[in-house]
Amino acid sequence: MQFANVPANAGTTISLPANTYTLNINGSGGCILENTATGNTIGDLEINQSTTITGAGAATTIVRQLAVFAALVALVALALPGVVGAADTRAVEGKVIAGHGTLLVATSNKMTLYTFDKDVAGSGVSNCTGGCLAAWPALTVPAGATATGGAGVTGALGTITRADDGTLQVTYDGLPLYFFAKDTAPGDTNGIYTNWRAITLAAETPPQTSTAPVSDGSSSSGTPLPLLLVAGIGALGFLVVLRRLAAARV
Repeated sequence: MQFANVPANAGTTISLPANTYTLNINGSGGCILENTATGNTIGDLEINQSTTITGAGAATTIVRQLAVFAALVALVALALPGVVGAADTRAVEGKVIAGHGTLLVATSNKMTLYTFDKDVAGSGVSNCTGGCLAAWPALTVPAGATATGGAGVTGALGTITRADDGTLQVTYDGLPLYFFAKDTAPGDTNGIYTNWRAITLAAETPPQTSTAPVSDGSSSSGTPLPLLLVAGIGALGFLVVLRRLAAARV
């Protein structure tokens, strides 16, 4: 790698070996020449006056990258810290699971999540390590990510850095979240176990109980009661007529 070392106030012309370079201007007069073929920087320059950079023949090209773009990016980063920065990652959401209500599950695979009674909320430490972690894998997000939740997730979401492997584990109300290795499909809750709890976001809605319909005057067979009453009276009158006819014949 060759360097173009120029003493202060040495002049306004800099000669470089034949190649292609990128001139990065940082906006405060400081510059770095970078060999675009090798990625090596060609010295540090400070330009505070009109300066000409030449190369050994036509094979040398200077590509200028103005600092205006970098300055604009910096302004955007300052004005919109929520946009330029750590990426939001939807980590958890609610899922209705029969017999349990709405439980907290991982967005990535819809599997039930659990907390460990031996963890201390807000401590920043997971007490499930080694064989425990093999049976109860941690819910993690990429480094630098901010965990978020779906609708119905009302608890505070956060992350801790695990001491054993350095991964970023998601927490809910300060407690680390875990899967259970023996849960094999969404809706499984085999991890509700001694010292382990699922997180209920909403209680199960009880089934509606049926009520007896109000009688509309019909018999159990579907025949209206008034018709039965009329038929009974008619039969009684018919018997009375027969008795009178029999008495008249005697």
